[in-house]
Amino acid sequence: MPAWLNYCMRILYRFFGLPIRDQRLLLYSLVLLTLFKFALRWFSLKTLLFFSTKASSANADPKSGTKGSPDRVAWAVSSVARRIPTLGNCLAVALATKMLLNTEGCPANLRIGVTKGDFGQLEAHAWLESKGKVLIGSAEGDRYTPLPLFDGENK
Repeated sequence: MPAWLNYCMRILYRFFGLPIRDQRLLLYSLVLLTLFKFALRWFSLKTLLFFSTKASSANADPKSGTKGSPDRVAWAVSSVARRIPTLGNCLAVALATKMLLNTEGCPANLRIGVTKGDFGQLEAHAWLESKGKVLIGSAEGDRYTPLPLFDGENK
């Protein structure tokens, strides 16, 4: 059996061994990461934040069956991003996590920070905070200077 097929079979075996709530979170994460990865090429960040906030509040359903803690939502999105690296830039991951958390009624702030790289070039990083806790992107967030929150973000 080829190595890639063996890897796919292991992933599917683990996926179907999870509770249905986690399976749904992983599938929603895959869809949202894919959408945000491509939408970032055509739309501004402000537009994406506006539509993701409107869509998530319109689709909020307390009986949806995907109810999960903020940590579980962050786990789902980061798990998908780790296994499909082409979808996992920090901004797409933070936007997908924010939308899932908003759908679940949990407020979250998208943070973007900047720093100068080794050769003087501008580098940026996105992370997500909820209730004073960094959910996504905490590994590198310390070396970046945070920009102010966007209009409409929770203070």
